[in-house]
Amino acid sequence: MEEKWQRILKKCQMKPENKSCFDCMGRGNLYVVLNFNTFVCTTCSGIHLEMQHKVKSVGMSIFTTDEIKAVDAGGNDKAQKMWMAKYDARDGAVPAEGEVEKLRAFLKRKYQEKRCGKHTGSGRFPKIAHRSKHFESA
Repeated sequence: MEEKWQRILKKCQMKPENKSCFDCMGRGNLYVVLNFNTFVCTTCSGIHLEMQHKVKSVGMSIFTTDEIKAVDAGGNDKAQKMWMAKYDARDGAVPAEGEVEKLRAFLKRKYQEKRCGKHTGSGRFPKIAHRSKHFESA
């Protein structure tokens, strides 16, 4: 059974929209930020950890079934529509993977100040549903 869930996680990681880092568009996608169900590179995973976000390595961590379901239902494409909905290129380019200080400032604006995202009337961001097509028959 556990093998099945690991295959689903790997399949999520290999989706075209998840192959690059959600935050800097770098080539790595070895980590998942469980707060947002996104795939990120090593550099961005470290910044997320500094921000007290829950980060796990795809290859080295044990994920719960619920975590894998959430990642499968989420992913970088859905997160893009939520966390970058109001991003304006006039605010500056998204920093590259090697620009650690710029990335740290950008991620603070993005996640803590919520400047780029889609805002709901409640002052909170909507949660991504945890259902996915993989689990309707599971």
